[in-house]
Amino acid sequence: MALDRSAASWHFSIREQQQIALALMISFEMVVSAVLGQHPRQRFLAEQGRNTVIGPGLANVDLNATKVFPITERVKLNFRVEFYNLLNRANFALPGNQIFSSNGSINPAAGVITSTITTSRQLQFGVKIVF
Repeated sequence: MALDRSAASWHFSIREQQQIALALMISFEMVVSAVLGQHPRQRFLAEQGRNTVIGPGLANVDLNATKVFPITERVKLNFRVEFYNLLNRANFALPGNQIFSSNGSINPAAGVITSTITTSRQLQFGVKIVF
């Protein structure tokens, strides 16, 4: 969603981004078998229910504001400020999706979120002289 507005000779532009990330579909039988130390039978994605596991969502709001200051009739000063990830929301990556290691043991990082996928809040200023 994008929003453009002007107020008192300032121009504002807001961009919002949202999405829901889907993680690997894991069956309850696979998890129980892993806890009991047994190998689960071969599973196929077609056997899984829809949206079995949903990962963390992503939401991001960016804002920029610009203002033009006339210095003389021909010379103008453009001032711009930009905010990225204005609300400073932590957007987490998908959890680890490998349940078993190559030798059949349980991977301790399965289902664990270890990073973020967006940066923290950033602020940027810009000044341009137009003549």
